Parts: sequence; C-alpha cells; structure tokens
Amino acid sequence: MKKKLSRKFSLLVLILVTVASAQDSRYEVFQPELVSAVVGEAIILPCSFSYPREIEPIWDVRVYWRINNLHGGYIYKDMKDFIHPEYAGRLSLHGLPMVDKTASLRITGLRESDSNRYYCRVVMTMNDEGTEEMQNVNGTELRVSVSLLNSSYELFQPKSVSVGAGESVFLPCFFSHPRVIDPIWDLKVFWRLNSSNGDYIFRDKEHFVHPDFAGRISRHKALWVSKRASITIKNLRENDINRYFCGVESANEENREQWQSVGGTELIVSGSAQKPQYQVFQPELVSAVVGESVILPCYFTYPQEIKSNQGMNVSWRINNFHGDYIYNYGQRFTHSDYKGRISLSGFPWGDNTASVRISDLRKNDSNRYYCQVQLRKNDGKIQEVQSINGTELRVTDSAQKPQYQVFQPEMVLAVVGESVILPCSFTYPQEIEPIRDARVSWRMNSFRGDYIYKFIPSFTHRDYRRRISLTGFPWGNNTASIRISDLRKSDSKRYYCRVQLIKNDGVAEEVQSVDGTELRMMEEAPTVDIDDRTREANPGMDEEGRTKTANSDGDYHNY
Repeated sequence: MKKKLSRKFSLLVLILVTVASAQDSRYEVFQPELVSAVVGEAIILPCSFSYPREIEPIWDVRVYWRINNLHGGYIYKDMKDFIHPEYAGRLSLHGLPMVDKTASLRITGLRESDSNRYYCRVVMTMNDEGTEEMQNVNGTELRVSVSLLNSSYELFQPKSVSVGAGESVFLPCFFSHPRVIDPIWDLKVFWRLNSSNGDYIFRDKEHFVHPDFAGRISRHKALWVSKRASITIKNLRENDINRYFCGVESANEENREQWQSVGGTELIVSGSAQKPQYQVFQPELVSAVVGESVILPCYFTYPQEIKSNQGMNVSWRINNFHGDYIYNYGQRFTHSDYKGRISLSGFPWGDNTASVRISDLRKNDSNRYYCQVQLRKNDGKIQEVQSINGTELRVTDSAQKPQYQVFQPEMVLAVVGESVILPCSFTYPQEIEPIRDARVSWRMNSFRGDYIYKFIPSFTHRDYRRRISLTGFPWGNNTASIRISDLRKSDSKRYYCRVQLIKNDGVAEEVQSVDGTELRMMEEAPTVDIDDRTREANPGMDEEGRTKTANSDGDYHNY
C-alpha cells in the first residue's frame, strides 16, 4: 500500500531537494509522469539527466531509485549493489550514465503491488572531486494491471532541455507498446520540428536528415533492446531553438503502427536571442471532489506589440487537442453536459487569465481539458492559440480529498523594458471554506530564497520598488499572479509563488510552488512568426460542442 506524507513533512522534504539545483536549470533529471505495464511482464522506467559542460570530465556517476515519495525508501543503489528484498532478482540498471546520461531502471516479473511512484536520483563526482546530487521531484507513477487491454502505445519526452550554444544535446525519447503487437519485425524512428505535424528533421526509414542538421544529428543505437528513440544534436546553433517531436513506427506480419509524442521537448539554447511568442499555460493535473467545484487554471501571453485586447475570446475543449468544445465565452455557448455548471473565472482582458470554474462536479467530469484563446491582432486578423497538453481533471469521491496545490508555468519569456505577468493559481480542500483571508508572497532564486513581494504585510524588495503589483484575485478566483514592469536583464531568475490561507477555524495554512517559474529576459523586441491565418472569431457550434464549418455552398457541417 502506498504511504502518504503529511503536507507539512512533504514541504520540508521538497525544500531539501529543490534548493541544491534551483539555481541552474542545466542540472535536470527527466522522468515521464506515467508508465503502464502488465502483471508478469517487464518494464523500463525511463530516466535521463543533463548537466553543464563545464563540469566535465565527470569522474563517476551513481544511480539510486526511491519509492513512494520524494524522501521514500531506496529500492536500488548501484554503489553498494543494494536491491530492496521485495525486488530481489527483479531490478537492473538499464542505461549508461557515464556515456549517454541515462539512469533507467528495468523491473521484471511485475506484480500488482509494484504499482507505485518511483524517483530517480543521480550523484555525480566532478572534476574537482566535489559531488552534485540531483533527483526528479515528481517521479514516475507505475500502474501495473492484470489485463493486456490496459497496456497501450506510450512515448515519453521531457518538457524541456537546456544547453549552451556550440555544445551537444541529448534529446531523450522512450517508448512502449502493447504486447499484443509482438512479434515486431521492424522499428523505425522519426523526429519532427516545431509541431506534431511539422517538418521531418530525421527519418530512419529513408535514411533522411534535414539539410539544416546534416552531419549534426544521430540516433541512439539501442533501439530494440532499450526502447529508446533518443537523438543527439551536435554543434548547437541559436536557430536550433524549437520544439522537437519524437515518433516511432512498428511493423509485423499483420499491420504497421505509428505513434508520436504530443507535447514534444522544447530545446533551449542558452545565450541565444529567443523571442517570446504566443503561449498558453495549464497545469498537468488538478484534483477535485464529487459535488464540489474546481477552477481549471489557464494563463496566456502574447507579443506586447499587440496593442488592443478587446477582441479576445476564450474557449475550452475536452478529451483531446481537437476534441469537442464545452465552453465558448464569446458565443455564450455551453455544452449540454455542463449547462449551468461552467463559467469564466479568469479575466483575459486584464491579467491574461482564461481559467474556468466547473461546479457541482460529477465523477464523469474526469477528463482532459484544453484552454484556447483567440486574440484580434493589430491588422484585424484573429490569432488562435491553444494549450498542447491540457489539464487532466481527476474527480474522486469524498474519501479521497485533494490537497493544497499551487500551479505555475515552467517558463515565461519577456523583453527588457516591457512588462510581464507571472501566473500563479492555487487550490485547497473545500472543507476549509469560508476562507477568512488569503495572503500572497513571492520569492526569487530558490524555494527558500529572498522575498521580493508580500501583499500583507505590504513589502516590496528594493530592486522591484514601483515595478511589482498583484494582478491576481486570491479571494475570488484563486489566483496570486503578479505583474513586473520596466523589466531589466537582471530580472532573469526563478520566481516562487507562496500563499497563506487563513482557514475558517482561524488556523493558517501555507503552500508554495516547488519548481517556480523561470523568467527569461530578452534584449530585443519580439518578432512575431506565427501563422497569420484569418479565422472567424467565433465559429458556430452545435449543442454538443462540435464546430460548424461552412462548405463551398455556404452550408454548415459538423466534424
């Protein structure tokens, strides 16, 4: 059975692990959120890591794996050849940490009791004989089921990888597939650029490499054995900044299958002139309870050269990126299943929030929700931007209360001299309502770094005086966002949102984001390089949220 830490103890643990690496995003450990497997079979729990080139040569790398929680007991230590008794004879290291920066773990003879959360930890001995310890904060949830029907095609990529210009980068990609398609006769890898439908930069099948990457891109060799479709890109250039999408093709006697990453990996090359673009931020997961209400946070940014925000509209979709609409503010449309239960909780015209509140929650509201924003640009054209991964809403019964949560995007880009909103929203158990007060504060640099802002008592760090203000509304829509104006190059830091809630019994409860938001400053004004397709601002919809599109005769059909 899984053991759960108390919230306060968890917070202390997170402090200890986060502080060491929060200063430099180049120290990172990547794990997928979820891996599914079947009883009796074997599974690989992917783990890869990165570090700055200047600490090379690395003298030694040791790998550890924990279970249950961030500070849970060890099940594997390669340093002392330790394996937990419950995993005896079933664990092995499935990576080459000194060669390709992988520390994956293979578990054989899977049992239902192996379903748990697993945390990868890496300890490096550096060229100055010092050590650097890194551990993934969220870990990987392993779900072991008894049915082959529950296994599926899965692809895992980290959300982002940072590296310096001129260096090499390893872009991890791990995959799994249902056992029912075995035996596989052929496996091929492909990679796309910019979007899941973007240009190919690499195709195994045709031995194709895009001219811009000629002589610089190579695939990991252990495709069949380790189920890795990772690539290495050498001699990185500033224009290599982009989002990279991994895909795999399999073939056997009966059929050919193809599956591909949805979110891809954002490659960030330090020191480059990356420009802020249109962005939508949503948390990966929100939990709530049947019969209560929940806010699904959504924030967006756009180039400051767009002067007017009067043409904004907010829509939400369900199930997948192209799923049915459940809400459209401009059309006053609500899907029949959500009538009287959904409303706009954000203020897109003021603080760039497009969040929605869903009340009277039902068990079948558990789904993935996608936020979409439409903006009218200076030339009158409509720019549509939507979250790629969306937010998974998990609605549980009253015996499984959701905990306190704070949501911040991983990174926000901005330009020197302009202003930026750092989004933050939070949730709490409905049982503590009514909240007597909510007090917002923000820290910089690390989880326990200096405060730069406190709403109550009123405080602003001297470096931010007359430049920082609260744009969220913590007492109404559970937002604690701040605006920083007159931006400076030195504002490039990681920022942590913290909320103190005075509960109905007068007791204070404090909750803070673990990872914070990295603010990256650019010295040049942004250049918009987005598709300028002209769209109808509010496309027609039927009662089930399907978009109505006009054909050549002016009639409408659903898709």
